[in-house]
Amino acid sequence: MEITQSNIAGLTTGFKATFNQTLESTETFYEQVATKVQSSTKYEDYPFLGQMPHMRKWIGDREIQNFSSYNYVVANEKYESTFAIKRDEIEDDQYGKYRPTMKAYAEAAAKLPDQLVLDAMTQGFDAKCYDGKSFFNTGHKIGNKTFSNMTTYKLSRESLRAARTAMMSLVGDKGRSLGIVPNLLIVPPQLETTAKEILDMERTESGASNIDRNLVPWKMLVDLSANENMWFLLCTNKFIKPFIYQERKKIEFVYRTNEKDDNVFMRDEFEYGASARGAAAYGLWQLAYGSTGETNAQG
Repeated sequence: MEITQSNIAGLTTGFKATFNQTLESTETFYEQVATKVQSSTKYEDYPFLGQMPHMRKWIGDREIQNFSSYNYVVANEKYESTFAIKRDEIEDDQYGKYRPTMKAYAEAAAKLPDQLVLDAMTQGFDAKCYDGKSFFNTGHKIGNKTFSNMTTYKLSRESLRAARTAMMSLVGDKGRSLGIVPNLLIVPPQLETTAKEILDMERTESGASNIDRNLVPWKMLVDLSANENMWFLLCTNKFIKPFIYQERKKIEFVYRTNEKDDNVFMRDEFEYGASARGAAAYGLWQLAYGSTGETNAQG
C-alpha cells in the first residue's frame, strides 16, 4: 500500500470498525455484580446510609435518615493499551495480520470493568468500604450490633450454608430484616468441581439425597484462578449491587497516524490503542460474603 494520508485514514477506519465491533460483541460479567455509575468529575462521593431503607408507620414527625452518615470517595483512574505498526508492514501490505491483534486489544478493553471489579472483590479482605472497615470484615456495625460478612473456611456444604444464613439473618438498626437472599456463588476454576458437587448433583458423596441442590446459582470465573481458595456469595437483585463500576470515560479507540506525529516522523510507526477512565469500588457490604478459603475447620 502506498503511504498517503488518505490510505492511512482508510486503514484506520477499518481498524476502528473491527475494534468497535469486537468491543460490542465481547461478553462481560461485571453488570451482574456491580452497579454502573456514570461519573462526571475526578472523584465521586457516595453518601451511604449504611443500610437499605425501609418504610415505617408515620407517627408524629417524619424520621429523617441522614445520608451523610458515611462519606465514601472514589477516585477515577486512567487506563490504556497501545501497539504500533511499522511503516514497512503497511507498505508491504502486511497490515491485514494485525486485525486479530486489534480484536484482542478490543476484547481486553471490553473486559477492563470485569478486571477492576474482580480486583475489588479479591482485595476486599483488606480494602476499605464506606464504613472504614475492610469490605469483608468480622466487625461491621449496624446500630449497636456487630455483624460479619467473611470467613476463612474452605468451600463446603457447611460453610456455604453458614454464609447464606448469615446474609439472610441481617437486620437493620430498627430490628427489621434487610430481606437479603443471596443469589450467586462465585468460585475460581479450582473450586468448580466442589461447587458442582454441592449444588448440582442429585446425591451427595455418601449417596444421600442432596438437599443443597440448586440452593443458589453459581458461576466459575477463570480470571479468579490466581485466588484458588477464595469464594464469594452475593446478593445481586437489589437496586444497589455489592460492587460499583464508576465510568468516567467510556473505552475509546485512539490512534496517532499523522506524518507530523513524533512516532511516525521519528520511528516510522503508526500507533493504535484504547483508553478509558474509571474505577471499581464497594457498594453495601451486607450484599456480599467472602472467604479466603485458608482453613478447613468447617465441613
